[in-house]
Amino acid sequence: NDADGKRTTTLTLKAIDDIKYAQMYTCHFEYSDTEKYESEGIEVAVRVVNVDPTKYYHTNANFKITCLFVGAEKPTGVKWSYKGPNDSGYSPITSGSDNFDLALVKDNTEAVLTKGPHTTDDNGEYDCEWEFATNPSLKPTGTQNVIVARKFQSKRLF
Repeated sequence: NDADGKRTTTLTLKAIDDIKYAQMYTCHFEYSDTEKYESEGIEVAVRVVNVDPTKYYHTNANFKITCLFVGAEKPTGVKWSYKGPNDSGYSPITSGSDNFDLALVKDNTEAVLTKGPHTTDDNGEYDCEWEFATNPSLKPTGTQNVIVARKFQSKRLF
């Protein structure tokens, strides 16, 4: 109870990583047979990002990473960043720099990063971070670990 005699109830949803949790929640209070109350309700928005965790590529070819947003809200944008195996932090990626091409498709719910041609220097973590007008501090992210392998030609020894 607070100073006004009102009751406060907290709804805690842990590990909301499924779109099924996005809905309206209301509280029903029954203090006696005659005292029954229902809260106005609260809308819970869920922001889920899907990306393959690890992909392997061969050198001298293009690679493509797709980062999908699933939710009722429409993102306003996405930021890509990269962290190499020996880097301490992430560096931003911009379209056109270092052979990167960035695109937003499917009503701004699918972010596509393409790089080509690439080398083993491109190994590392590629991170997509979605942005929203509502609650802009809540930015869901997805990370893909990219491993680039060199192609070797085998020689027959006889």
